[in-house]
Amino acid sequence: MKKNIILFIALLFLLQTVVLSSAVQGAEKKAQAPKAKILSILKTKKEVDANNINDPIWQEAETQEIPLVNAPPVHPSVSGTASVSKIAVQGVMTKKDIIFRLSWEDSTMNNQISITGFSDRAAIQFPLNKKTDTNIIMGGGGKTVNIWQWKAAGNQAENFLSDGFGTITKSDSQYVFGSGEFKNDRWTIVLSRPLAIKGKGDIVFDTKALPAAFAV
Repeated sequence: MKKNIILFIALLFLLQTVVLSSAVQGAEKKAQAPKAKILSILKTKKEVDANNINDPIWQEAETQEIPLVNAPPVHPSVSGTASVSKIAVQGVMTKKDIIFRLSWEDSTMNNQISITGFSDRAAIQFPLNKKTDTNIIMGGGGKTVNIWQWKAAGNQAENFLSDGFGTITKSDSQYVFGSGEFKNDRWTIVLSRPLAIKGKGDIVFDTKALPAAFAV
């Protein structure tokens, strides 16, 4: 699968129901994103294994397919035509955690980092100001974003902050967890984080509405 060529798609999440924003204009390049969609985040009192992509809770959660488009060529690594056109997204909120499950088709599994390419990966981006006019490609212009990124290499997740292309740095708090599985030409992964955290600079899930974006 070609890497780093999928544009984040803007969404507006409600903690109970997700409402979509309109397409967002990037600060460096104008990116025409597909129309955002609505996703319902399932609130549950059940115990959920946040690292289990097959936890029974996912049979209850709504699935929303989000269309993806090519990112603008803001870097030499961003080129070619994306091989992934859509991603299936689900969300669950327990008393302690918020968990997302992402799934997409991929003709090949790439779980190794090489000189010529990246391993398969996926990310969710949250603007810290919770506004839909934040650049959907890594923020910018003082509008910092929190990015949760899962990588097939190591099958793990990392927590980042960014204020524009080329500024991404690891967050001081690494409370984001992830796990994935490749089966029948399809990746399915989960990304999760405790609702209550001690670190500064990370997204806080304390409002009814919250914009987010996805990339693979």
